[in-house]
Amino acid sequence: MAARIELGDGTQLDAPPRSGGADGQPVIFGTRPEHLTLVDAGGIPAHVVVMEPTGMDTFIACRHEGVDLSAVFRERHDFAPGSTIHLLPDLQARTCSMRAPASASRPDCARCLFPTSIHD
Repeated sequence: MAARIELGDGTQLDAPPRSGGADGQPVIFGTRPEHLTLVDAGGIPAHVVVMEPTGMDTFIACRHEGVDLSAVFRERHDFAPGSTIHLLPDLQARTCSMRAPASASRPDCARCLFPTSIHD
């Protein structure tokens, strides 16, 4: 069975390939803004804070359970602040997944988004 990542609110995602870890182990899981895909349901529910068209891209500043995150899309979107979108990380991309520091309540790595638990 493939490992799963569980976010603080109970949202579960597939873990990146070869991520290792042990059941219940705290990890830091994150992905780059361009490695998030918009999906209709599932994934990470995120509340839109700011939507900014930037030339060819659309930058979205979001929040999930008090954690700020960013997404960048090549296509145009018209999200209203306060709306909820669902984001799915590309697990084949360079995803950061490592053991969480025991003393840290938030990730130190700027690319990392969520303190989580991993489940096999």
